[in-house]
Amino acid sequence: MKTKLMVFLIVAFMPITLLIACNSGKKSNAKKSVEKEFYSGGLKYETRVKMSVAADGKVTGTVKSNEYGVDGDAVSFSGTFTNGEIQVIFDGEPPVIGSNSNWTDKPWRIEVREGEEVLIIPFYAKNYETNEWEDMEYEFEAAEVQETESEGTMALRLLQENETLCYEDETRRVSGSWEDGYDAFIIRVEAKREDVKSFTIQDATAFECVVGNALVLSNGTSNVRMLDIYDLNTGNELLSIEENFMGNVILDDNQTGFTFYRYSEDMPTVRWDADASDWQEVTDVPNELFNADFEKTVQEVSSNLFNGMRLAALQKVHVSIKTKKVSYLNEYKWNYIE
Repeated sequence: MKTKLMVFLIVAFMPITLLIACNSGKKSNAKKSVEKEFYSGGLKYETRVKMSVAADGKVTGTVKSNEYGVDGDAVSFSGTFTNGEIQVIFDGEPPVIGSNSNWTDKPWRIEVREGEEVLIIPFYAKNYETNEWEDMEYEFEAAEVQETESEGTMALRLLQENETLCYEDETRRVSGSWEDGYDAFIIRVEAKREDVKSFTIQDATAFECVVGNALVLSNGTSNVRMLDIYDLNTGNELLSIEENFMGNVILDDNQTGFTFYRYSEDMPTVRWDADASDWQEVTDVPNELFNADFEKTVQEVSSNLFNGMRLAALQKVHVSIKTKKVSYLNEYKWNYIE
């Protein structure tokens, strides 16, 4: 309780102009409002707070909260910024940000931590450790505002330490993260423009690529995985390929599809017989596959041979995004199989 009082006192004595000008990248101008944006993303809901703070302390803004992959409505609010606190009044029912989180009429505040602003909003919420309801404070990180004059642009939140930037262009950003208590790689597609859809996929293992308007992810627990393809414009799944994918996705030059190599137990396979000091066929291997690629692969593993080591001829597969057609090609590549 003492710590919280000290924070309020420190913020209260800070000049308002210092707080509202922080991170703007521009000199303070008393005649202009300062635009701010904050973001918080949980496992189920994501919430974005936009506000404009005028020089006289008047505040207007919106709060938009939605489940991942579902569009939400923005609810406007107004208020006053005094003594380091923002007293907020919603123009309607505030948005749901979680099934066990209730808004309160307690004031919000903005703190500056390591040069970045953090919006702190009090809630009456369920503590999942004690299973009791109590007053809690939720923190919203400063969003990364895109400096552009184009209409309809949106700010991006700052990536967390546990997040990886997978892909980014002028319309969207794709990031992924492993989070405590969740056994999948969470993929977040975040729009930079209002006419672009944001969505989240919570059951991936790895990001593979973006090809055209499609997002390609893999799913599985080893280096042999399945592929899932999503429409970047809608967030809907276009295609699920249950073939065992290995290696890397290779994009078509015209960005209309991609190829990969697949593995199955009936693929042409050989194993190293230490007693015979020779490679023995496990499944039928056509003579034409004992080729230069086979010799090259044998040479690459020669320093690490062990009895029972297996090599398999992986089959090349082409996927057309436009037609959703999966074609199995008469092309093979030898690879070590664990």
